[in-house]
Amino acid sequence: MWDVAQEHALAILELETYIFGRTALTGTSRWIEWNVQQWFLTGARAGDWRGTFLTVLNRSYALIHIPGTVGFIAFYYYMSPTFSRFAIARRTMTLCNLFAFVVFIFYPCMPPRLLPMEYGFIDTVNGEDATSVWMSGNFVNRLAAMPSMHFGYAFCIGCVFMYESAALSGAKQMYRRFGKTRNPSETWLPVPGADEENLNASPNHISLEQPGSGGSSTINTTSSSSERSVPSRIAFFAFGVWYPLWVLLTIIATANHYLMDAMVASLVVVMAFTCNRILMNFLPLEDLLLWAWRLEKPVPTTGMRRRRP
Repeated sequence: MWDVAQEHALAILELETYIFGRTALTGTSRWIEWNVQQWFLTGARAGDWRGTFLTVLNRSYALIHIPGTVGFIAFYYYMSPTFSRFAIARRTMTLCNLFAFVVFIFYPCMPPRLLPMEYGFIDTVNGEDATSVWMSGNFVNRLAAMPSMHFGYAFCIGCVFMYESAALSGAKQMYRRFGKTRNPSETWLPVPGADEENLNASPNHISLEQPGSGGSSTINTTSSSSERSVPSRIAFFAFGVWYPLWVLLTIIATANHYLMDAMVASLVVVMAFTCNRILMNFLPLEDLLLWAWRLEKPVPTTGMRRRRP
């Protein structure tokens, strides 16, 4: 399996070379991942700020993935306007794991840091002894570079923050208002926080809450993201952009993943979001288990803070 994983890794590097038009180059310089890491390593050898930055990236890779993802789930459970909106994000991340697990089984892939020294990649995380408990143990798959779940989770979290900032729906409404005249019969996505009565009366209202996901089938506009202050919404949007980019830089500079790993991870997130309602088929099983164990199903408290008088 080790040799197969190495072959897959080299195939990915060559595919990237072709996709990004770097076939005219020779040697390791034709690989974007190698150039990014060498830029940081050159600075580290020269003693400039890039060495410190690389140390920060090493610590980020070792510490941010699991604690950051668990922290997001707790934060979004508390901050989400409705439970069904939170449930969509939770189911999406669950399916991301399942889809990625299938790829790990059928397409083992060696990360750049484990390739032979002749390929020029350095294991900077272990080199600085920056590993954490999340990276060691008997149950850690070292040949699971494709897809990158570091980036997959970060991309999913970033999308949630960008949506909750209401920036995208606001931009769409501004485009329809100033870019062209909107056809009244055209389906549109209103800015969260618009008048709830008018939204519910509109036949063209698009609901982002999925029926049967533990909440209303329409957006709870009275507790939407637009109730946040403008600085808060800007912070949400900025974090939604920054976090995935930070993780992308981290996984490349530390030679733990390829660009293709992140690209495939993005597709996995999109596919998981599209198919997330599949997991609702297990609700009858959940009810059966609760009945067998004589337990009551907990009542979600997501959004209760915003509904308090």
